[in-house]
Amino acid sequence: SQSVYSTRSDVFSFGILVLEIISGKRAIGSYQLSGRSYELRKYAWQLWREQRCDELVDDSLGEEYPEMDVMRCIQIALLCIQDVAEDRPTMH
Repeated sequence: SQSVYSTRSDVFSFGILVLEIISGKRAIGSYQLSGRSYELRKYAWQLWREQRCDELVDDSLGEEYPEMDVMRCIQIALLCIQDVAEDRPTMH
């Protein structure tokens, strides 16, 4: 139904917004990792797979940020941007 699609796309947009805030990067762009070019969503997923999420965090946050809280935000964002809409969490 239309409301399910809208809700799932809203969740996706929320996840992208969280990644943009944490990384200081735009969703539309190209970011280099291990000699390959990725857009932000794939870049974040690849860093997660390689257990290098700390590299996603924008330098403007400095070195004294609440690491566990930021990692939890990244994890939530990644859940929200899963390819299969039905796998994404709801906003309830």
